[in-house]
Formats: sequence, structure tokens, C-alpha cells
Amino acid sequence: MSARLFAFRPVDGALRSDALGDGAFFAPRGTLLVSRRKKFHRGVDLLVTPGEHVRAPADGVVVRRGTVYVTGVSFGLVEVACGSVIHRVLYIDPTVAAGDTVRTGSTIGLAQDLRLRYGPRIKPHIHWETMLTGVLLDKGKKNHHKVWVNPLTLTHAVVPPLVSG
Repeated sequence: MSARLFAFRPVDGALRSDALGDGAFFAPRGTLLVSRRKKFHRGVDLLVTPGEHVRAPADGVVVRRGTVYVTGVSFGLVEVACGSVIHRVLYIDPTVAAGDTVRTGSTIGLAQDLRLRYGPRIKPHIHWETMLTGVLLDKGKKNHHKVWVNPLTLTHAVVPPLVSG
């Protein structure tokens, strides 16, 4: 399967912004304790209604079905690979399994309620991030890494038809 650098929004919700943070790509996320390097948000948080269907952002294969957080209330995640592009969607109850082939727009899970872990100060949302894998960052060292991209830049905008008159 070849890599596709466009995607479909998993949900229609707006970007999250609440008392606990900003859901925009590359929004500040504090500082790492050991290295003192600043952390940044690697994806986007899109508002949902708990139980809402979450869709596959691209045609691909489910390469991972996992769990977010190991203590307290946990949530699910799904990774869909399309060649060297990986879409990761968190805070869902997955309805697909590792190895499943999915089509763009098909349901991969149901949105979960983050308020069960964080209380009413957080708005229910999914987290969607997109990685390009195997990117050669330094020709001299021949090291390959993941590079995160803003998934919203890969979506197709729906433009309403022009109305004359």
C-alpha cells in the first residue's frame, strides 16, 4: 500500500480549548523534568460527544490497538498505517483489531469520555496525530526517525458551490 499524504477528519468537532489546555498542533505542554526541554502537542484534539463514531482518517491497516494510561481510568487507541504514514487516534473504544484493513471514513471506534479521568474541567475529545516514519534526518548518520505533521493540513476542505444571483 503506498503512502497517501491526505486524510479524512475522524470526527467533525472543533479544536479543543478548555481549562486544561489547548488542543492545537504544537501547543505548549510544559517542560521535561530531566532535560528541561519544552514539550509540545504532537497532534490535534477534536471535540466529541462520548459514544460518537470515530472514523478512519485514511485507507490502511490497523497496526496497533492499545491502551492509554496504565493507572486509573484507561482509554483506547488505534494506529492506522498507510505505507510510511501512521495515523494515531486516542481516547476511543476501538471497534477494530490489529491486522484489520480499514477504509477511509469507516468506524474504528467510539469516542470515550475524558471527564471520567479528569473531571468536568476537560471537554470530551479525541487526540489525532499523524507521523511520517522512516524519514532520513541526517544523511551522514543514516538515521531514520518519525516526524509529526499537523493532520489538519492533510484534510480536504469541503467548499460549498458558488451561488450566482
